[in-house]
Amino acid sequence: MYTIIDGEGTRREGFEEVAKVINHYYQGLLGEQGTHRNEINWEVMRVGPQLTIEQQMKLIEPFSERDIREAILRIPSIKSPRPDGFSSSFFKSWQTVGKLIYEAIHEFFATGRMCKQWNILD
Repeated sequence: MYTIIDGEGTRREGFEEVAKVINHYYQGLLGEQGTHRNEINWEVMRVGPQLTIEQQMKLIEPFSERDIREAILRIPSIKSPRPDGFSSSFFKSWQTVGKLIYEAIHEFFATGRMCKQWNILD
């Protein structure tokens, strides 16, 4: 069972309650996200070098399996394990998990949502 003591000294139990306490703690540290955004100044945007249409299109291309594999392989193998106990070296066994990683990443960029089995907060 998951348990944590909140900022007021009260024991909270259960995954959702622990997640709420952690979330509240970090919101207190980091503050609320500002929603005010200035308008884009197009004159400033036109000053200096600009991407060609071809370069712009390249930026929105889906990641290839090779791109994803290379990114995974660059993660140091000694990184701390995830909450599920798997370290980054597990994800480097591309023959075993490569297809699942590739599909999960493509789903994320297509939908904006992390697969439940990959997202600790779901």
